[in-house]
Amino acid sequence: FIRGSQQRGVDSRLAGEIFDLIEKFASYGFNKSHSVAYSVVAYQTAYLKAHYPAEFMAATLSSEINDIDRIAVLIDDCRKSGIAVLPPDVNESSLDFTVVHGTIRFGLGAIKGVGESAVEGIIVGRKTGGPFRNLFDFCSVQAGAFDTMGGHRAQHFESIEGAAAYGLRRQDDELSGQTGLFDPVDRAQAGAAIHPALAETVPWSELDKLQREKGVLGFYVSGHPLLRYEQEVKEFSTVPLGILPPLSRAPRSVRAGS
Repeated sequence: FIRGSQQRGVDSRLAGEIFDLIEKFASYGFNKSHSVAYSVVAYQTAYLKAHYPAEFMAATLSSEINDIDRIAVLIDDCRKSGIAVLPPDVNESSLDFTVVHGTIRFGLGAIKGVGESAVEGIIVGRKTGGPFRNLFDFCSVQAGAFDTMGGHRAQHFESIEGAAAYGLRRQDDELSGQTGLFDPVDRAQAGAAIHPALAETVPWSELDKLQREKGVLGFYVSGHPLLRYEQEVKEFSTVPLGILPPLSRAPRSVRAGS
């Protein structure tokens, strides 16, 4: 390169500097074909996000389903864009995030500790026997989220042991072929079956509900403790913590131990 540059009247020192720049750029530069491909993908994703925002965000959330921190950021983006992200629902959620009437239903696969096989069991159960009627009906098949089944979360939590025992009894009876005189003939009629009542208990406070929700999911979905202070936060903050650059070194006063 330097010899060819000299033959064209370019100083060897300048030619060397130019070559160093070319070599440096080659470590991260794109060739034209690569740049064109990226521009096409950028246009396609921008079009989808503009015209199909809920579907685009649901697909993006599903692609990041194993990254809790990333999901939290994306859910916040949805909220800012006016797209509601609904909590998980055993009668509506799939393994991934899905779009339901312009909103996004939380994917069961994103819940900590819930394996793919368990989710598949839930989906098969509701496909073969219809929607789950209540916590006790559900526990005769699998386990999950129950906000849309009546009662409140505190009642569901306090009823877990009784519901699990009820479910095991139902499963044992079905496996042995034993039925009661007044048992329904299929699960579609199970709503009328006799089962324990939900435990009587005081509902959780909004803060307690959100803290428990984050403990299970790893982030907030149905709300956020700081939402009531959203306007104040915007007025007093300038840079979100999520985009602060990492500190390359500690301040002098810290290094000096003062």
